[in-house]
Amino acid sequence: MARTLALLAGDTIENIVLGEPEDFPHAVDVTDHDPAPGLGWTLVDDTFVPPEPVTPPQSVRRRWVTTRRFRERLSDEENDRSELFILRAMRPDATDTDMLIAAKLQRLNRMLSDGPYVDLDDPTTRAGVHALATIPGLLDHPERPAEILDGPIPDHQYHPDA
Repeated sequence: MARTLALLAGDTIENIVLGEPEDFPHAVDVTDHDPAPGLGWTLVDDTFVPPEPVTPPQSVRRRWVTTRRFRERLSDEENDRSELFILRAMRPDATDTDMLIAAKLQRLNRMLSDGPYVDLDDPTTRAGVHALATIPGLLDHPERPAEILDGPIPDHQYHPDA
C-alpha cells in the first residue's frame, strides 16, 4: 500500500508524493503524522513545524472624498466666509484685493466640482487648500489646511472607488 512521503530540501518539505519508501530512500514517511505536514513545513527535532502564516499586504485606501463631502471638511463658518468673500467681490465698491480673493475661491470651487471626487493627496488640491490659508480671516486657525488635508477621513466621506 502506498505511503505519504515528504521530499525535503534541507529541513523543509519541498514535495509530497504517494509511493513506497524503498522507491524514495531519502523521503520521510509522514503517513501517520497528525496533523499531516505539507509543503513548506520544516523538520525540527523529529517534528514537522508549519511555516509562518503569510499575511497578505494591506491595501492602502486612496484618499479620495466625494466632491460634496469635501465641503464637510471645512467648518460651516469657513464655508460661509468663503461665500461672503465671493459676494463682497460683486459689490461696486469691491477692491482689487476683494476680487483677487473671490477669483481664487471660485477657481478652487471649479477645481473641486470638476470631478466625482477630490484626491486629498493631489498636489493641486493641496496647493489650493494651502492657498485658502493666505486669505485673511477665511479659515478658523492657521493649522486648518493640515486638518482638512491630512485629518482622519470618516467612512461616509470616502468616494466609493477609493
